[in-house]
Amino acid sequence: MTETNMKFIKDTISKIDIYLYIKAILAFLLGAGIADYLAINLNKNLVIFGFVLLVFLLLTMTIVKAYLYLEKDPIGSKFKRSSMHEWYLLAILAVCLVVILSMLIFIAHTQRISLSSWIFLLMCVFLSLLLGMNHKFRKVKKFKNIFEGLFICILIPAFSLSLSMPDLPAILVFLTMPLLFIYLGTSIALEFECYAVEIKMDKANLLTALGWQKAIFLHHFFILFGFLLVAVIPLFGFSWSLSWPLLLMTPIGIFEIFLLHQMSLGVKPQWNLIRITANFLIFFIMYILLFALWIN
Repeated sequence: MTETNMKFIKDTISKIDIYLYIKAILAFLLGAGIADYLAINLNKNLVIFGFVLLVFLLLTMTIVKAYLYLEKDPIGSKFKRSSMHEWYLLAILAVCLVVILSMLIFIAHTQRISLSSWIFLLMCVFLSLLLGMNHKFRKVKKFKNIFEGLFICILIPAFSLSLSMPDLPAILVFLTMPLLFIYLGTSIALEFECYAVEIKMDKANLLTALGWQKAIFLHHFFILFGFLLVAVIPLFGFSWSLSWPLLLMTPIGIFEIFLLHQMSLGVKPQWNLIRITANFLIFFIMYILLFALWIN
């Protein structure tokens, strides 16, 4: 294998966002966990097909992103583009799309899938492609965090749950909305490390669009409001066992607010600690929620 092909493969693999993949899988399990919590018999065949569809959807998003990045390498210098490289990516993309289409046709003919599942699936397809192309469109990139939050926290759990029950229960909203706000807060925190570079390069994202002062205020609001929504879940008739495990993560959220507040006062940012705290917060909230649902 030539050095050029090796560089091409490495650059393509580098476009895989492993954290996004893990969060998407946890979100899918969250939807199935809600069905299990409500004592709904899981349609195992549909759930498995839905999971495989999600994986291929994520792969398609990555391939679209890699194809569009052929114009430039991650640093911004000219990428050695060749028709062979384009054909490789287009062939892989075609395979993913054929697999997705084949699975959809198979499901349509062998399984009874609700209208809500089709709607949520189409919305997932739309947002995944939008996320794959976000760096090509300045206005889309500006709202990438919001689109990603909706994709992970709302659409994927809704699609997963709709595979087992067509009429979505209110508990889905009460569990996913706090998750969405906390997700948005952690996304803002993770973008601060590259803020100075992106301002200098005039890159569009939510942080540069808001400015650091408004972004810090929104970060604090999102984290606190997310945990407030968690705290009021029992007031709407849901079990306290769903709420209290999530509230155990409140000190981590407060600590993340403290780190960004210190940064706003001019204290030298502790980027490693901010990165670890933000990722820990969102991943463990999803994990604890899954644990609370599956053990009832």
